[in-house]
Amino acid sequence: MPYDSNYFNETTVKNEDSIQKHFSLFRRENPKKKQKILDIGCAGGLFLKKCDDIGLKTYGLDISKYMIEQSKKITKANLFVHDLNKKLEIFDKNYFDFITMFDVIEHLHSPYYTLNMLHPLLKLGGKIIITTPNLSSIGKKIFRERWGGFLDKTHIYLFNPDSICFLLKKSGYKVLKVETPFHFIPIVFQKFANKSGRGGQIWVVASKGR
Repeated sequence: MPYDSNYFNETTVKNEDSIQKHFSLFRRENPKKKQKILDIGCAGGLFLKKCDDIGLKTYGLDISKYMIEQSKKITKANLFVHDLNKKLEIFDKNYFDFITMFDVIEHLHSPYYTLNMLHPLLKLGGKIIITTPNLSSIGKKIFRERWGGFLDKTHIYLFNPDSICFLLKKSGYKVLKVETPFHFIPIVFQKFANKSGRGGQIWVVASKGR
């Protein structure tokens, strides 16, 4: 089942714990006040609100009109309803310092098309930050067909660290870092999970080069 405007309903919001993890990941990239960030799949606006609070100029896209209306209640961001499977002509080229896609890319009909479409919107040296379920995770090996990445029927494409990096490079980005955190194991084992590529999620940061 494809990702469409019915994916979100009135009870669907991104988990606050996940949002905090995403924000912590983002802060490691040292954003500066007044830099511009576009959050794709902004849902209820919790991440953008945190970005407002540190002085960023915030923008958000979501396929759900309802979720955009919810976002307007908590964030100062410029918000737009948009389906990323369609052409994006809202923004100027070389406009954003950061683009974030948290648990979005697996829902897209053509991730390659979307990444190519977003590339010109980043400033030179600007960064795209993506999270997505890890097809090579320990959880997938344990749960098999009951793994969450398979159970969500709106997922169209699933990635492992190699495939997401290949896609980003093919789309013109330079991959800066890749991690595979596993939040359900003791912190002492997190370093191993990252090195092994077997954590539950892929976190990848890439930049726009020349």
